[in-house]
Amino acid sequence: MNNGKIGFGFNLVELTTVLSIVSLLAYFNMPRLSEMFVSNQINSQVTKWQNVLNEARQYASIRQKQIIVCPVDSSLITSNSRCGDDWMRSILIFVDSDLDRDFSVSDKVLNRLETSELTLQVNRRMFKFAPLSDASTTAGTIKFCAHKSLSHLSQAIVISNVGRIRLAINKKGDCVY
Repeated sequence: MNNGKIGFGFNLVELTTVLSIVSLLAYFNMPRLSEMFVSNQINSQVTKWQNVLNEARQYASIRQKQIIVCPVDSSLITSNSRCGDDWMRSILIFVDSDLDRDFSVSDKVLNRLETSELTLQVNRRMFKFAPLSDASTTAGTIKFCAHKSLSHLSQAIVISNVGRIRLAINKKGDCVY
C-alpha cells in the first residue's frame, strides 16, 4: 500500500547486482589499463627524446656547431662537468664550443631532460651531432624498456653515424634489439 510516499532509488538487490558487475568489469580490464598506461608512458618518452635529438641534429647542421647529448650530475651543471654513463640522471644537450666533449661553463645549454621511471639502456657515454660537413656523428641506440611483464611494449631510438634518427619497435617481447 502506498502511503503517499513515492519511492525513488534502488533496493539492496539492484545495488548489489550493479556493484558486482562493475567490480567484475574492473577486475578483468585492470591489466589492460596498466598496459595502456605503460604504453602511453613509453610513447611519451620516445617522442620527447626524438624531438630533442632532432633539435640537436638540426642545430648542428644549421649553426655548424658540434652538439653533445649526455648524462650529467644535475648539481654540477653550473660548473665544468664530465659526461657520465648513468642515463637515469639529468640529460644535458649543449653546444660543445671547445670541442672537448664535456660540459664547461662556456658551453651553451640548448636543452635539459629529466629522466622518468622507465629503464633506459644506452650503448654510448654520449652522442655527438656534428655539422653536415663532418660525418662523424656518434651512432648508437637508446632503449626504453618496460618491466618484464610488459616488455613487449619496449621501443628504441636508433641514431645512425650520419645523425639520422629512427624508431625501432621491439617484436621479440624483450628489450634486446
